[in-house]
Amino acid sequence: MLQDLNDARFAIAILLTPRRFDKPDPESPDFDAEWVTQRERYWQEWLTDNDIGKIIPVYPESWSVAEEDLRDEHLEKLLRGHLAINQIERDLGREFLDGNGIWEIPFLYGGVHVLLGDEIVFEPQCCVDMSRWDQWGNLLDWNDQDTGWIWVGHPAIHCRRLGEELQFTPHNDDSGEIPEELYRYRMDRAVLATKMAEIKTAVGRFHQRLLSILTKMDAPDPEALATRICNVT
Repeated sequence: MLQDLNDARFAIAILLTPRRFDKPDPESPDFDAEWVTQRERYWQEWLTDNDIGKIIPVYPESWSVAEEDLRDEHLEKLLRGHLAINQIERDLGREFLDGNGIWEIPFLYGGVHVLLGDEIVFEPQCCVDMSRWDQWGNLLDWNDQDTGWIWVGHPAIHCRRLGEELQFTPHNDDSGEIPEELYRYRMDRAVLATKMAEIKTAVGRFHQRLLSILTKMDAPDPEALATRICNVT
């Protein structure tokens, strides 16, 4: 029987990780058998060093924080770190300008997290960022019997629509035919529509916060930067 995700929580969360703030990141320890505890301590100590202090991750052991739990001062520190990284790249002669001449900054890592209680079901993976939050919403445009991938980085998620039900595999990188037993989760299409409407509202709120902070920071073209980060129109 597939695990039901109709009661799952969908949250926008941003990855707060060393190398992305305006202070040098501490040397990462060699985690031993107690790596979960050590990893948590390492993260909290790093947050303290950046004058952030105790903060609650989106789920235990994560380094991601839900958008509503990030204060503006957290976001400003994060953005200043991105801008600093970008300036280093510019000094090395590697320009971050797109085809329209807009000065880019590295995208914010994060996006849609799907949780059942304190347990994570799906979260952004390698090589994906906040701007891909709308991948989940694309499922609402699928026709009955459609199958395909939700790009949340790799490993990705395979999905299929069966009538008004959506079924999902865990994160995986299988390139061939997906076996029946790999589908582990289900959700009503109408429920996903409701959750994505809530996510769209959260992204819009986050966009306005970023715009305000970037403007305060005198960042170049704050509207374009905030829009690019959040992928809003």
